Amino acid sequence: MNAFLVKALSIIQENNSCNKEDTMKKILFFCLIVACFFGCTKRIGDLTVATTKNLNLESMVIDYNKASKNCEGGDCKIVILGIPIGYPNMEEALDKAMAKCDGNLMTDIALYKTEWSIILFGGNCIRVKGTSLNTREKVGK
Repeated sequence: MNAFLVKALSIIQENNSCNKEDTMKKILFFCLIVACFFGCTKRIGDLTVATTKNLNLESMVIDYNKASKNCEGGDCKIVILGIPIGYPNMEEALDKAMAKCDGNLMTDIALYKTEWSIILFGGNCIRVKGTSLNTREKVGK
């Protein structure tokens, strides 16, 4: 926002000797161009443990030796003319993250939601980031 104000002020100073109406038109045009491009990412939550697989943890052992930190996955849907074409799904994002790191369980998960727009087109995304783990059957049940 500070860069925006600096640019607007520099336009006013450059055109100080010009017609003030022309200067205001340029500032308004600049503001409209900036308003057409925006994006926002916010952290929407944290999870300690999550999986989308059916696991019986009583008969399984978590293999911490094969842990993959900073596994990331996401699910995005497009928006056209302000109308979303579907909604991003946290389960899909979690599945993609676990598949990327070859795991079936995730811990220390951070959830992020991103929204962006360029004039009439945009997108909504959900991204998960965490540590991917594998489970295996207990030996000698």
